[in-house]
Amino acid sequence: MKPTSLLTACLLALSSLTAVPAFAQHHVSATVSQSNQTSFKIEEPAFVIYLSNAGQIADFSVNARGKFAYDLHGRLEKAGPIAIDYDLHNRIEKIGDESISYDLHGRVEKIGTLRISYDLHNRIDQIGDTRISYDFHGRVDNID
Repeated sequence: MKPTSLLTACLLALSSLTAVPAFAQHHVSATVSQSNQTSFKIEEPAFVIYLSNAGQIADFSVNARGKFAYDLHGRLEKAGPIAIDYDLHNRIEKIGDESISYDLHGRVEKIGTLRISYDLHNRIDQIGDTRISYDFHGRVDNID
């Protein structure tokens, strides 16, 4: 099997491992990049956040149309009707009505009511009701 075919097969397999936590608006899945980096995709009604395995916001997108506005630092502050606020550390602290909070290590610990926890190796081990486990090599082994 070609490396690209293997990667495609892995991405398809991971996309089927999605779980919907107790809060119906949250949808959690894993994403694997071409360089074999794992991130977690958290879908909300108005936005999507990608968290790195270390709990940092790797990327986000806003499900909005309309006028886009930027602050004096060049950061997106409004996408259509959705406002984006930043904290003093230049981290996103609010998208629309959903607040994002961080722990003392700078990792995302909560998005709205969705809690995120970490294992002793500083890897995400739970997003809401979705549990993530890792194999001996530190790769995502199971999502349930």
